[in-house]
Amino acid sequence: MEYEGGKISDDEFIEICLNWLDRKVTAEKFIEIFSNIFSLNNTVINMLPMLKKKYTLILLSNTSNIHKKHAWGRYKFINYFDKLILSHEIGSVKPETKIYKAENSGLSTNVLMGNMALDAHGNIWLCAEEEGINVFNIENE
Repeated sequence: MEYEGGKISDDEFIEICLNWLDRKVTAEKFIEIFSNIFSLNNTVINMLPMLKKKYTLILLSNTSNIHKKHAWGRYKFINYFDKLILSHEIGSVKPETKIYKAENSGLSTNVLMGNMALDAHGNIWLCAEEEGINVFNIENE
């Protein structure tokens, strides 16, 4: 979480990972692999055009600079969001309350969260609700 929380640089993170992998891959190969970890939640993606007509859409994401630079360009649905609140830029990750308090975050009443790890739901919902945000979860069927 130090990396997603913006506490260490891309170079530091890559170096740590390459050492852990006994340097069996190059930095370029690691970035390629690390940037291909996402699975899409098509239930949520298919709802975005409809939601965009009525709401300001804000993406609140635990992510990294590597993902933003090397993976996000493949995902056109990102363009539906009016604002991106990214953990590595804020210096805080979900479920820490700081990410929900991000200055001028635009998080006022409702946040739509996609499918997350089940054990994280309670903590994320609790922290968001403590900040006065109603959280709605949509999972793939």
